[in-house]
Amino acid sequence: MKKALGIFVLVLTIAMVFTGWSGAASTPAKIDIKVGTGGDIIPFAYVDKSGTLVGYEIEMVQLMGKEMPQYNITFQIADFPSLFAGLDSNRYQVLASNIFKRPEREAKYLFASNYHYKNTTVIVVKEGRTDIKTLDDLAGKKAGVGANITFNTMQMEKYNKEHTQKPIILVYVDTDPVNLMRGVETGAYDAYVTELSYFSNFKQATGAKLQAIPMINETFKQNTSWLLFRQDQQKMRDDFDKAFLKIQADGTLNTLSKKYFGSDYKKD
Repeated sequence: MKKALGIFVLVLTIAMVFTGWSGAASTPAKIDIKVGTGGDIIPFAYVDKSGTLVGYEIEMVQLMGKEMPQYNITFQIADFPSLFAGLDSNRYQVLASNIFKRPEREAKYLFASNYHYKNTTVIVVKEGRTDIKTLDDLAGKKAGVGANITFNTMQMEKYNKEHTQKPIILVYVDTDPVNLMRGVETGAYDAYVTELSYFSNFKQATGAKLQAIPMINETFKQNTSWLLFRQDQQKMRDDFDKAFLKIQADGTLNTLSKKYFGSDYKKD
């Protein structure tokens, strides 16, 4: 009897080894999530001098990840236009790249329930200049425009279609906001329409002799940035929402905004 019992215990032990059963519940495998982002969107997501991907949205998602142990989150840099194709093909499961809401995007994708950044549109002009205060004041004047078509660019193009007699002279340049603002300072352009945070960072870093005029135009509503998911990722979106509310409630998001923007750009 003892011999038979010993053989049974031995067989059971071998079975446990081969099946990996130890008597305790196994830890569920983490779900891999790739977050698609741009690598040159200062200060949202960019590669610093050491070659490290940093930025407001990068650190925000990393902090949210600590609240979601079920996910293993990594980032992948891509050109902005290709990010949406990557989300469509499931190459990325989330997009974090200073993404604004657009009707066509809302129809196709699932946005986070809360925006994580809100900014004011401004007209950047030389210090002391007083003749430009509204979009109408830009009519007949040169406005620098970047290669990537932004919401601000589209609104100025729309303005031109409605004011063909005296449109804004849009100067399209394959460059970034920093060089466009430098162009205003040198006189290459009369103005540049951008977000206050971009201007504030540039002004603080360079001491440029420029000023920001708040846009007095209902067309240019305050821009908000959102995380983006596919329509079939409701559960993942909800998990990200809960994590976001945690870092917002404990003040972490406020601190992060001040670190990258110098102010709280999440305040309602």
